Amino acid sequence: MKNIISRIMILAMLASFAACSSELDNAGGYAGDEAMVRMNFTGLNGFAVTRAVDQTAVEKVTVYLFEGTEESSELKYTLPVTLSDKTEAGLPGSFKVPEGGTYHVEAIANAEMLTGINTYGDFLAQTTMAAFDGNLLMQGATAQDITLAGGQTTTLSMELVRLAATFQVEGAVEAGVSDVAFTLKGAVKKSYLVKHADGDSFTIPADVETGESTVPYSYENPENSTVMVITGTMNGAAYRTEVPVAQVLRNHLYTVKLVNNSGIIEPELTVTDWSEISSSLEIGAGSALMMTAATDKTQEPEATVVYPEEGELKSTQTVNVAADAAATYYLYVKSANIEAALTHTTLPDGWTLAAPAETRADYLWEKGYWTLTIPANATSEERTLTVTATNKLIADATVSITFTQEGKEDEEVDHSKNPLLKWAKGDLVYDKSSQTSSIASSYQTQGSLYQWGRKYGFTDYKDAMGGYWTTSQGRRRWYYAVQGTEYQLNNDFILSATGSSNGYDDAPSYSYETNDNFANDELPIYFMNQNTGMTDYWLGTGGGSTWAERAKACGAKTANDVGDYVCPDGWRIPTKADFAKIKPTEALRGDDGLASVLNNRVELKKIEGVCSYAIRWSAETVSKKTYLRIDALVVPDGFQESELSGIDWENNENVVTRYFGANGFIHAFYHVNVGTVGGQYFTFPVARPMPGTETHNDVLTTYGGGRYFTVLWKDITDYSVNNDGFYWVSDDKMAFTFNDNTRVKDVYFNGNYPFGNRVSLLGFSEVAAQDCCSIRCITDDPALQEK
Repeated sequence: MKNIISRIMILAMLASFAACSSELDNAGGYAGDEAMVRMNFTGLNGFAVTRAVDQTAVEKVTVYLFEGTEESSELKYTLPVTLSDKTEAGLPGSFKVPEGGTYHVEAIANAEMLTGINTYGDFLAQTTMAAFDGNLLMQGATAQDITLAGGQTTTLSMELVRLAATFQVEGAVEAGVSDVAFTLKGAVKKSYLVKHADGDSFTIPADVETGESTVPYSYENPENSTVMVITGTMNGAAYRTEVPVAQVLRNHLYTVKLVNNSGIIEPELTVTDWSEISSSLEIGAGSALMMTAATDKTQEPEATVVYPEEGELKSTQTVNVAADAAATYYLYVKSANIEAALTHTTLPDGWTLAAPAETRADYLWEKGYWTLTIPANATSEERTLTVTATNKLIADATVSITFTQEGKEDEEVDHSKNPLLKWAKGDLVYDKSSQTSSIASSYQTQGSLYQWGRKYGFTDYKDAMGGYWTTSQGRRRWYYAVQGTEYQLNNDFILSATGSSNGYDDAPSYSYETNDNFANDELPIYFMNQNTGMTDYWLGTGGGSTWAERAKACGAKTANDVGDYVCPDGWRIPTKADFAKIKPTEALRGDDGLASVLNNRVELKKIEGVCSYAIRWSAETVSKKTYLRIDALVVPDGFQESELSGIDWENNENVVTRYFGANGFIHAFYHVNVGTVGGQYFTFPVARPMPGTETHNDVLTTYGGGRYFTVLWKDITDYSVNNDGFYWVSDDKMAFTFNDNTRVKDVYFNGNYPFGNRVSLLGFSEVAAQDCCSIRCITDDPALQEK
């Protein structure tokens, strides 16, 4: 067997792509179409580069650049070079690496692409299980460090050595031995790709396999366990000899020469370097960084950005996208670095940027594309995204493409459709002298409080008592009657009513058994009816299910033009649907004050066939009274929720604002007191207007030697006014409601906190018809609407 020495000249420029900060790994931009590798082969004995299998043939080389030789040193670049298309003229290709930086260079030939290599320690741990039936694995034994300088070319000479050793027999004919064959006992079938040297010794994998082999190859073995078993025929008889090999080294040739010494065959073992295979690796500093964006991979890209070779180290292009266009762009980055990455600015709503599928093929020349999906822009805002590739070694060197999608042109919006324009600016206020109501000119005017379906309005719970007149017996009779039943005992009257410590309270005797006293538009002296369960003054059926029907049942005679008998002409009480257009989608509630609970909440709403609008809720305090503030602005139909934050609520002249005041709430209150006369128990029911949120003390007192009683209500404090807002709806017994905890939650009374569990809220609440709420009128007449 002849020694073969060949030299392989590899002229390579490595491509790279910088890792970026966006944590978008595996950019998939591999070597581009312009790359060239030119490899020229020379060698002894007319070495044929086209030979399919050869001990010295190089089918592929993979070059690895690490940041150092510590086990933790990271793998920075990987260059796989395939020689499958080589000819006598060589193989095309060229590559570049960013200038600057020091690398430790390693090379492996004829191996499959290694996976799981992240650090130098990972590289050192790689092993092989080759069957010795193809091009033999080789290691770049002269691995070394290089420093790349800009504008210069660094030449690195690298010797490739086989991982395997080979064995041969010579001199058989001269020695008179024919039919010579040999096998290897203790042949090693596994090795580290990189020799683990420690002085003159070396290590083999712990799980190494050994055995008998008929092929003349073995991986390194330091354990004196490899034996050449030579057989043949000599003088018509079988010949056999064993030659032990003390140490098998990679890339060495073990030759046994059979020498006939006076009829005795003496084998002589000679160990030599098998052959020297060297390469000249030229690495040029530069970047060759390129990015393209195309809507069709088979056509010319819409944008191509190439890293500049000199001057400004940044290149960029802009791709303009129409607002109504839904486009998909395929982004390609030219780089041979399998760790290449991209960075990008924040993706606009609805945009996606998908990484290519991870590829770990033998050769990474295939293109990997990022997929950018851009939907049509339904907003008026311009949308942009910048995708950047950065030189890994030079942070300031970048190529980037900016995608700019214009905003949808503002549609002509009709601000006269703003739903808040329908709402009166002030609350409804009752005039006792004319027994009619009108709309206050200012939202800060205290609104009157009305029972559901009745036209009489009250300022507060005291006003709802209606005043009184005194009988000839010195008894008070309230004009707006409350409970005042007379009980006769021992020819004396026991009175149950409300009053003061120096007088009696009582009411005229009247019947609660019919609706006659309530169905009296001329004489509003009846407020409550305990026979209805204390929820509705109307007894039984016939009271109607809407405000207008109830008003008519109560005998209202002077109707306005919408038939609710209470709002001025051209105006009406809002329906629940009207309020739903200006309330949050969901009820809001919380333990804090109303301003904190609302927190300038903004929603996007739409009235089908009318308009889309943005609406905001907040709370303000004026003179210790809470006002719910609602702002609304008509917006284009394509307006997006993401655009809500861009509205200038304070300075946009088209914003319409309405305030709703916390006018309070009057509750139809019912309570039964119990007293004793002569050991007998008597009940004294009290029915009267009270604040919706209040504290009080009540005392049952006696007069006339225990023959007369009166119930004294004192220390009443109204916490409803200024803190509670209740506004009637016309088509149900419910109110648009807001409560503010700011001045109520921490009230201390009679040793406890009666409102400790109260919440601030905004929403709807059911209300008994006997209770009193505010009214905010609404109009469908554009002539009455005000901004």
